This record gives sequence, C-alpha cells and structure tokens, in this order.
Amino acid sequence: MSAFRLLRPSVGLALCAVFLALPAQGADAGKKNGPVLLSPSDGDRIPRPEVDANCPTGQACRKIFVIGRVAAGQTPFLAVTPLGASPQRIWIQPPIVATKPDGTFDGFVYLGTDREGVGEKFSIFVFGCPQKDRFKEADLLTELPIDCAVSPPVTVLRLR
Repeated sequence: MSAFRLLRPSVGLALCAVFLALPAQGADAGKKNGPVLLSPSDGDRIPRPEVDANCPTGQACRKIFVIGRVAAGQTPFLAVTPLGASPQRIWIQPPIVATKPDGTFDGFVYLGTDREGVGEKFSIFVFGCPQKDRFKEADLLTELPIDCAVSPPVTVLRLR
C-alpha cells in the first residue's frame, strides 16, 4: 500500500503535465487552421527582389503579389491598412480568383498609390469569411470584421 501512495503523486503530476500541455496544442492547432498570409513576410521591404517583378526599376511599387491560406469552407479576402492613417482605414483588395483544395491562394494588394505610400508601413490581412459575397473590392472598413476569421497582420515597408 505504501508503494501505491508513493506512485500516486508522481502519476498525478504526470497527468497534470499532460492536461496542461493540451490547451497549448489546441490553441496552436487553431492558429494553423485560421487564415494566414504566407508571403510577404512580416518586416519585408517592398519591392522584394525577384518577387515583385511587376515593379519596374525606378518607378513606384504599389501593387505586390501575395500568397495566403484559409481554412476549409472559408472565402479569402485580402485587406490593407496604412499604419500611419488615423482613424484606421482598411481597404478590401481585388477579389481572389481561385482557392486551391488545401486553402492556399494568391492575389495582389495595393500599397497606396503612385504618389502616396512611399516610405510608409502597411499591414496586410487575410479575412476568412463564410460568405462568398461578404466584401467587394474597394470596400472601406474602420475596424476588423467580427464575422470572419482574421489573420495576424503582416507589416511591410514600401520603399518606392
């Protein structure tokens, strides 16, 4: 009986460790299934060499190629907000034409105009929405939508 009492606390500690680890795994799993911007990466400087080929040398680089992913059943929307804007303004970007079976997609976002946005930071978001017609290009939001899953922001610096 004394051997059982000696084992019991260690078994209890082991079970506690397992249960404490489970919520962290569940939270990570949820993040992996939510919308995410795969490219560009946080902190990238735009234009990116060999990636933003549509940005001719010496000219403004306002339109960049992006890659993202959403969970099954979600419709992806891209959104951009200039960090220096007050109040916050979030612009919905051109629609995504196709989403692959694994949820990945690609598209373009605009970082300002030819004249505005040079030297500014922009955050790019992916919205994973249940409705295919939730947003249309050029919609202007003042806050992130609560009815869609929202990716963590990816902040880039537009150099030209």
